[in-house]
Amino acid sequence: MQFRSVLLVVVMAISIPSFVSGGSEANKSGRVSLAVIDPEVALRRDSAMAGPLADAIRREISRANEYKIMDAAVMQKIFQENNFVLLNCSVQECAVKAGKMLNVEKVVAGTLNRTGKTCYLTLFLINVANGRAEVVQEEKSSCGPEEVMQTGRIAVQKLLGIAGPESPAMPVAGPAVNSRFGFTDTYATDGETGLIWAKNADPAKKQMTWESAGEYVQQLNKEKFAEQDDWRLPSKEEFAALVEYAKNRGANRKLDEFYKKTGFRNVRADYYWTSTNDVDIRGLVWMVDMYGGELASSSMTGLAGVWPVRTVRATWKGSQ
Repeated sequence: MQFRSVLLVVVMAISIPSFVSGGSEANKSGRVSLAVIDPEVALRRDSAMAGPLADAIRREISRANEYKIMDAAVMQKIFQENNFVLLNCSVQECAVKAGKMLNVEKVVAGTLNRTGKTCYLTLFLINVANGRAEVVQEEKSSCGPEEVMQTGRIAVQKLLGIAGPESPAMPVAGPAVNSRFGFTDTYATDGETGLIWAKNADPAKKQMTWESAGEYVQQLNKEKFAEQDDWRLPSKEEFAALVEYAKNRGANRKLDEFYKKTGFRNVRADYYWTSTNDVDIRGLVWMVDMYGGELASSSMTGLAGVWPVRTVRATWKGSQ
């Protein structure tokens, strides 16, 4: 894909427990040990910022005496000795796999995306044991190298609760991020699943048949909607996760209003198409009601809304 820009910044928090082989310095110093893996940026025009951004994150973490940065060469050696390779996994999946390899408790993984002249950095604090993102922090800035480096430092400060340096920080624009979704002007990153949802939940502004919905999404990709070209219809399970999240927070009805308050726009109080066929009845497809949360199968000639989604895929090789 031409546009996608994925930053795999993985910061592993190693506790002081006995699973750190050979008795680490962290055990002796009483400080939490952290490791930062250099980012991989898929968009070539931004690739030169990957290394400096990782360095900026390392330096910011090192400002706090409670953290000890693991040497990058040691990390690389561990991955090489174990032939550890991460291919075609979501950022969250990659972070969990890396965390388990290193016997760590938490991972900070992130994405760097560009929309026009604005760059968006999203960092996730992920619990390796359950695979869940505990905190999501997003910052945006212009895409100049200095601005992106400063954005990285600010994101780390907020994510890990590190006090910033005394020098004045760059003002941070944009909406506050809730505990699960990080928003840009055009999309939202789901810290629980790693999915990217269109911020506008009704870009077509009308309902359509299932076949037309598929054609519409393909047209969005041709037009590079939100500067991306891999949008698709969500699966039944992906929509069900949205329903469960809302209902677990008391929204048994009016899920559309719940997600509007969360930060999405134009959420329909009606049915949306999924990409999932009903395996029991040929010719039927599942749809989800974003008013009451019901899942129902329908004829492909029925009418429903379109809410595009995409999956960020990270590729990182520890043996490089």
